[in-house]
Amino acid sequence: MFLLCVYIPQATAESMAKCWLMLLFLVFLSLAAHAKSCHPDDLLALQGFAGDLGGGGALLRAAWTGASCCDWEGVGCNGGRGRVTVLRLPGYGLAGPILGVSLAGLAQLEELFLGSNSFAGTLPDALFGLAGLRRLSLASNNLAGQLSSRLGDLRNLTLLDL
Repeated sequence: MFLLCVYIPQATAESMAKCWLMLLFLVFLSLAAHAKSCHPDDLLALQGFAGDLGGGGALLRAAWTGASCCDWEGVGCNGGRGRVTVLRLPGYGLAGPILGVSLAGLAQLEELFLGSNSFAGTLPDALFGLAGLRRLSLASNNLAGQLSSRLGDLRNLTLLDL
């Protein structure tokens, strides 16, 4: 496209301007599509997680729309592959049990911050299968019970805030 804009024989200034405008538009679309991409497995996992929430979960479900989960509030992705690496939702008024089946679908998750909500119950064993998890914060919730013996499986964990 660039070469077409530069080497149009006998092009008018107006046609050159249109050509450059089209080029910029195509570059913008390409970058926007790449930046917003979201891995299908992560999209399903986040939709499942939000679907199971009570309390402020309804507001979260309303905000989390479309297939561009990397742009959703509280969600962070790595740039290249569109994999969710961060989920930060502290103080969102989220309630209910933490159902690890959905979160376990976030295979590349490195940081999970769900503190200062109203989660109840025990920590799901599926959370301890997230091998890349480095930071886990679930403080200021209504969680009870014993930690899983699988805590040692989280070999990359550098922060645990319960």
